[in-house]
Amino acid sequence: MQLVLPVRRYLTNRHITVPEDWLSACINWVLSEYSQNNVPFIQEQVYQEWLHADLTELGTCCLPPQTQDQPSTTITGYFPLQMNLVRDISEPAYAQLLKVEDADTENMTVSATQNHMTQTAREKADRMLMLELTDGTTVVEGMEYRPAPNLSVDLSPGTKVLVYGTIKVRRGILFLTQQNITVLGGKVMDLLEKNDQRNTLIAALNTQDTDPREQPRRYNYNNTQPGTRSSSTTTGTVGARSQSSSAASIALPTTTEDEEFDFFDDEIFESGFDQNMALESELIQDPAVNHEFNEDLALENEFDEDLDEFMSQM
Repeated sequence: MQLVLPVRRYLTNRHITVPEDWLSACINWVLSEYSQNNVPFIQEQVYQEWLHADLTELGTCCLPPQTQDQPSTTITGYFPLQMNLVRDISEPAYAQLLKVEDADTENMTVSATQNHMTQTAREKADRMLMLELTDGTTVVEGMEYRPAPNLSVDLSPGTKVLVYGTIKVRRGILFLTQQNITVLGGKVMDLLEKNDQRNTLIAALNTQDTDPREQPRRYNYNNTQPGTRSSSTTTGTVGARSQSSSAASIALPTTTEDEEFDFFDDEIFESGFDQNMALESELIQDPAVNHEFNEDLALENEFDEDLDEFMSQM
């Protein structure tokens, strides 16, 4: 087809790569749906179709291999990505859910701790957005490391963004600023309800082992794979939505026998921590192991310094 080459060139100039069969099928669809067949019109229509396509279904790939697995690295280039979901992690999920549900937080019967958390969240001018991003194959997270006014929690799930330049990456998290991300637009219909703000916040609450209004979130020792972040974000969404129609009536997790047993397991985990530390102390006497240990420690310190720098600006 003569139109494939100019359309592909048009997409390539925007740093977009698509499968050949999808491109041909999309051009044929545009020709069948519209009476116009001039090249610029077809190029723009194909681009619009890409904005609303699910990159996971296309199976595209642009991120460097093992980006999500590297403790510390940088990537350079142009990376058209799909934003599956977004959440403000600088404010408690429960307080955000109340706002989404238009609940009157002043009249809610909550603990003094929750009242303080809600008030603090209201007074906080800064934010930190966390985005789940994919190139169609690899799933990573993007953290609003410095203010990026072009980003918002109101962006539709499936929105396409262009990440470009030299980007710091720490343990599968891209450090984003206004200077290295541009919002292209679009959405994915299948993600609109699944990953809307309400369901995303409910899913975040459901990952906590205790009442989020009274206790901080405990680390899930079973979640050790950087590439599994998206599954923990969306698990239980449908069930949680069907149980309640408002934030005020959501049945937050309560302690069960299984959870008590899990907590006991955590205590066992922590009781063995000192033994593990003693073993590590012996191991790092080995020069080869000590060198690797120092490299890991340097990466941890660099990551902590980056976060401290960001938090100091908030």
